[in-house]
Amino acid sequence: EAKPLAKWTLEKNEQPLIEASDRVSFDKTKQYINPKKVTRNNRVYYSPNDPQACLATKPNKAFRLYYLASMAVDCAHHVITHIQADSADQKDSRHLVNIVDRTRTRLSSLNLPLRCVLADAGFSSGENYAALEHRQIEAYIPLFGRYIPVRDPFTYEPDQDQYRCPQGAILRNHGIKMAGGYGNYRYIASFSACQNCPIKESCCGNRDRKSLSVTMYYREYERMEARLTSEKRK
Repeated sequence: EAKPLAKWTLEKNEQPLIEASDRVSFDKTKQYINPKKVTRNNRVYYSPNDPQACLATKPNKAFRLYYLASMAVDCAHHVITHIQADSADQKDSRHLVNIVDRTRTRLSSLNLPLRCVLADAGFSSGENYAALEHRQIEAYIPLFGRYIPVRDPFTYEPDQDQYRCPQGAILRNHGIKMAGGYGNYRYIASFSACQNCPIKESCCGNRDRKSLSVTMYYREYERMEARLTSEKRK
């Protein structure tokens, strides 16, 4: 059903933004390929019988109410060590630390240390990599998302924490900027270095100088990448 506020909006607006009935029936055989074109969403609709269930789109599945089930398994002995349910409209990666902490607490009560975690790319994030390192847990989670390991043709100079462009200009670290909930280091060239550059138009576009954005967790990403190519991982 439509939530009370959405229902009131549908009744009061002369030209409602959402044209849908209050009560919605779901066709289990129909596959909604692009949920953005469907007016039903969690901001507008809820299930009166199961208010905690959320509309979600899963690969090769219909667009309807789901829960997110997460499971931790001892790979060597095929034993489920933890399982939990969460809201289906949230990313898997958001729950990794909670899953690890709960599993670790249960295993610790049995004098079993949690030393290593394997997970698929859906649990990848710089925040998760940093959290697991802080807990001294060796993780093997494929890289996914915003991390760009190579900034060709720019060369990183770790001693000075700066980038150098092919024309010799220096891009210095100007601190962290938050964008879309993610923290990124901003490396910016000086205005004078870019003004007389022969490739300024192709490099900077409409901007007056060149800048690079690098995730604040790039060190954790690099260490994860090294582990994923190690013999132990294989």
